[in-house]
Amino acid sequence: MSSDNSKLAPPPSNEKFFVFSKLYLVLYNSFLAISWSLVLLKASIHISEKKTFSGLYNEIDYWLKIAQTAAVLEVLHAATGLVKSSVANVFPQILSRVGILWLICDDVIMKNESSKDTIGFPMLLFAWTVTEIIRYTYYTNALLDCTAYPLTWCRYTFFLVLYPTGVCGEILCILAAIPIIKEKNLYSFPLPNHLNFGFDFIHVIYVVFMLYPPLFYMLYTYMLYQRKKVLNMDKQKQG
Repeated sequence: MSSDNSKLAPPPSNEKFFVFSKLYLVLYNSFLAISWSLVLLKASIHISEKKTFSGLYNEIDYWLKIAQTAAVLEVLHAATGLVKSSVANVFPQILSRVGILWLICDDVIMKNESSKDTIGFPMLLFAWTVTEIIRYTYYTNALLDCTAYPLTWCRYTFFLVLYPTGVCGEILCILAAIPIIKEKNLYSFPLPNHLNFGFDFIHVIYVVFMLYPPLFYMLYTYMLYQRKKVLNMDKQKQG
């Protein structure tokens, strides 16, 4: 994600608001770092003990839902000017993640025998957890002015592999869900009906597929630019 919860943007004339905002963001980012760490820990224990991905979702779904859904607050952070992030960048990323989790994974894939063991879920879970643990830890440390270069390097390097892995996992989950959505006509409002209005959710899925390539390219190239910029700045500071 391109939202940045470490770039605090309070009104410069209100010191109390600045302190409160900084404290809130430190607590928020710390909570998310811990929550995603719990997801990774529980997933690692399950896989090491069971030697399989089967049943993984049921083992970690509680903390996964908390961690991912709490990210909705980042849209409010950007919209209210609490952080220096663009709502236009943050909103679609949060919406897609929450939609993938609640509509695709939780309500379709994991409730059907034909799709619940798709490799897409472990892929996106691995990418999401590692990415978010690093990201929220980085934001927390940045707010406290104690970010070390190794953490900064991880923040702006691991995405090179994790971002494509997560996107591939999301796409595989959607592909696994499409036959079930079509068969059961899920989330749709077919005609005829008393409102004389029809909605077919599968068309939304197709639009999402069309948006994946340009959004991936835009966000990936943005992160490449940020990587070069941030790491070069850190090297200059160290020099």
